[in-house]
Amino acid sequence: MNAQLSQSVSMIGDTVVGDQELFYCLRNPEKYIEFLPSAKDRLRHELSKARARVLSLPDIAGGKVEIDLTVLPTLTRPPGLVASDCRELVLQFAPFALQGHCWLQGFSKARNNDTEIASTLFRLYKASLSEPGIKSDVAAYKLLMHSAGIVVPSLDAGWDDRLYGCAIQLALVPLCLARCDEEYLAELLGYTLASVAGLSVMMEPWVVQWIRDNGLANSYHTLIESRRQGMELLGREAVQRFLVDALQYGPDQSACKRIADGIRLYISADREFWSVFLARVGLRPLPAEKVLDLFRKKALHGRGFHHRISLAGKSLDDWFSGSLDENSGFLEALVQSQWFNLDDPDKSRFFESVLSPNGPMFGVFSSAELATIRDWLHSAAESAKPGCRDSGSMTVDNVNRRNQPPGDDRITVTTKSPCPGKAELFYQLVNIREHPGVLSHARRYARRCLRYSKLALTLGLNRDLTFFPFDHQLFHARIEQIYRCQVDAYKPLDGRPRLDRGEWVWLIQQFAPTVLVDGCWLQNVSDPGLESSPVSGPLWKIFADEVGDGDQLCNHPLIYRRLLDSLGVDLPEISERHFSVDKNFVGGAFDLPVYLLAISQFPRSFLPEIIGLNLAIELSGLGAGYRRLAESMEYWAIDATIVRLHLSIDNISSGHSAIATRVVSRYLDQVLADSGEEVMQACWSRILLGFISLRVVPARFGGNLACNLIARRAGDYLAGMKMRA
Repeated sequence: MNAQLSQSVSMIGDTVVGDQELFYCLRNPEKYIEFLPSAKDRLRHELSKARARVLSLPDIAGGKVEIDLTVLPTLTRPPGLVASDCRELVLQFAPFALQGHCWLQGFSKARNNDTEIASTLFRLYKASLSEPGIKSDVAAYKLLMHSAGIVVPSLDAGWDDRLYGCAIQLALVPLCLARCDEEYLAELLGYTLASVAGLSVMMEPWVVQWIRDNGLANSYHTLIESRRQGMELLGREAVQRFLVDALQYGPDQSACKRIADGIRLYISADREFWSVFLARVGLRPLPAEKVLDLFRKKALHGRGFHHRISLAGKSLDDWFSGSLDENSGFLEALVQSQWFNLDDPDKSRFFESVLSPNGPMFGVFSSAELATIRDWLHSAAESAKPGCRDSGSMTVDNVNRRNQPPGDDRITVTTKSPCPGKAELFYQLVNIREHPGVLSHARRYARRCLRYSKLALTLGLNRDLTFFPFDHQLFHARIEQIYRCQVDAYKPLDGRPRLDRGEWVWLIQQFAPTVLVDGCWLQNVSDPGLESSPVSGPLWKIFADEVGDGDQLCNHPLIYRRLLDSLGVDLPEISERHFSVDKNFVGGAFDLPVYLLAISQFPRSFLPEIIGLNLAIELSGLGAGYRRLAESMEYWAIDATIVRLHLSIDNISSGHSAIATRVVSRYLDQVLADSGEEVMQACWSRILLGFISLRVVPARFGGNLACNLIARRAGDYLAGMKMRA
């Protein structure tokens, strides 16, 4: 790591982590696994600062949160801000804005996606992603940056020298919350409520007007304002649900205080960003200083050409022969002259006539020098307006600090511990926040499963997708062939199913570890770092459907849990250790769900494999298998809602199978455009491995199910023989 660290640090063991390093690590968690615990350290530090800075406690009595805006610092436009400062503010706010509501995007996980709070927060996060005409608030902010002529910074490719330390500090807080979401749920809810209530400096009326006055696209602010009320209602609903659960055990007010701390956290981080930004802007040469220095340089060669030009009763040559300093009165005379117009600076004769192609000074000033003159003139015009007063925001020390870029050293796990068994892996991966150390085991297990899949592909054990070079027409023809074979294989149930009711109940129980984590292989596809991926959105849409799209009643794991309850199968919550150590599960029952949970933790490292795996899963919900399954269950009066749901939602016309197929094409097209044919075909090979893995990984489980069913029937037969004897 780079030896030059910022002053705001976190600790992990004996290692000091600077703001930039921590930001980079949290944006790239798959490469920097062991730095994830430092997110909690940093979050505690920021909460402590927030409590000291924002003293007024919001009223959360009875779960009704009221934020007293009168206690917040008065934010009015400081004097001296010019057009370039407006563009600078848009740039410095970008690391925060371009992450969207990243602290919410990973909250719905296998462990909790069937809860009411998760469903509410899911709806809130979803509301920030789409709007007619604009894909998301992130897309709207990019449009704002483009209108300002700002190249959008990459948040994952290292340090951008244009960004101040305060920009990274502001963006760090939501990333830390995202890594500690369940443990700090109360604080997350308060932070969310403050965010959707529009308490950011960027949403201050004068800032919004300042941006519009500079001719920048205002779709970002328009979008935020248009849905503020709806999102704030969802934020309050989530707080209310949390408090109902927290306060049912007594009048403990700690939950309310923690929610208030989350509100403080948002306000504190936002106001600190603003204070440091203003200080940084103030440390730069003032527009007047820069333009005076510019004219001093031009005067060296300009003397002798301007004796006929009069300025405040004095020829311009005389001005150039004297001392052009801040006390000379030169700038005051210049700005009051006929050449400049404070009412409409851009319409000044200096720009329209003197510097025009036919003007006497065409080509004298470079574009950068002209920008300096324009900034000075706009600053002078702003200063002439009445009503400019101090912002009243808090001050911070060390405004000269700039974070240094992180080094290229990759942080790796140097020690290996024995891999836990599948049941323990399942438990730790479901409870990943409490067991971050399991990630190294998860990566190794996913790789092992893919190695077995590669062997199966090499030996030609897969009947559907034996290897062939990718071609759009050939690929879609093969998918259609797979679908048609599944459909043609269907034969309606004629009479009694082969398995009796008791056997069906037993099978439904055996599949619980897999179905109760339904959708988990996609649970991280929208994590920080993947927002700009062309396939993140479509894959997230599939995941949204799997977890009910914010509607708890449509949540697939919850539907399956209701099925189990209706059959009298009483299983613990999957987050409890009792679930994974249940002796009623046959060997191999956790092979597939552990693989799905494991590969989901590395959506960038295994993105091609996840794309292929997803395609296989969605296609498996079509055709003969699921149709016969539904009919057999219904024959025994077993609720087949979960099966019928997949038959419908996975359809190949416009459902998940169609989306999954398009994702393959879209992803490979992007790789081809970025890296060429050879790399694209290599990624296609990896997609095939992911596809085949759905058959390879659960093979042991399938064999054990068959053996156990045979054993059950043999036992029943022998018991019957004994009774007859």
